Amino acid sequence: MAGGPLSDNMLMRIRSALVTGTAALAKDAVFPGDWRDATPAKVSTAITEVSDKLVFLKKVVTSSNFLNSEDCPIDKVQVLQLVALLTATLESLRAPFIDKKQTSGFFRWLAKLAKTSAERGVEKLVIDAMDDAASAGRDLIDRLSSHAGPILEIS
Repeated sequence: MAGGPLSDNMLMRIRSALVTGTAALAKDAVFPGDWRDATPAKVSTAITEVSDKLVFLKKVVTSSNFLNSEDCPIDKVQVLQLVALLTATLESLRAPFIDKKQTSGFFRWLAKLAKTSAERGVEKLVIDAMDDAASAGRDLIDRLSSHAGPILEIS
C-alpha cells in the first residue's frame, strides 16, 4: 500500500484475523483440566473433611519436634515443600470448581509420602495424619468422580 486510507472492509478483515489469532493463542495458553463442581452437598462435605485433616496435618508437621530436629530422616526442604503443598491444596479446595486430576495427584503423592515416611521412622502421629488426609482425599476424588465428565469448560 502506498499510504492511502484503508477501506472499512480491509479494516474488518484485519480485525477479524487479529481476534481469531488472539483467541487461538489464549486457548492454547489455558490448561483446560478436569474441573468439577465443588458445590453439591456430598462434595462440600468431603471438602470440609479433607480440609480439616489437611489443617491438622499441617499443624502436626509444623509443630513436630522430630521433623524440625537435626536427626530427622526427611530433609528440611522436603518438610517446607510439604507445608507449601498443604497450604496450596487447602486454598484450591476453597474454589467453586476443583481440578480433579491435580487434586487426585496430590493425594496419591501424599499417600506415597506417608509410606516412605513410615519406612524412614517418622513419628506415628505424622504418619497417621498423612494417612487420614490421603484417605479423606480419596473419598473426595470418588465424590468428584460421581459427576459425569468435566463440569466446567474453559473457552
